[in-house]
Amino acid sequence: MDSEARENKSLKYMNIDEANEKVNHPKHYVGKYECIEVMEDIYGKKSVIEFCRCNAFKYLWRAEKKNNEIEDLKKARWYIDKMIHYLEN
Repeated sequence: MDSEARENKSLKYMNIDEANEKVNHPKHYVGKYECIEVMEDIYGKKSVIEFCRCNAFKYLWRAEKKNNEIEDLKKARWYIDKMIHYLEN
């Protein structure tokens, strides 16, 4: 990929809201690029779907063991919704 194509591809990641929203866009995951979108570009859609499946499992597995079970359940739902989005599109 030449530098111009790489630059154009990276521009789509620059419009991310920097709100500190713990489930959809935690502050420590928000920056110039949305990590999951860059993962799709690098590893492909199928790998990101499996990543989402594993993360949903992780959050469901440990939700009741943590102080904020609801937050972890919402995070699991976020990954499940993201996986559904990738599967439908």
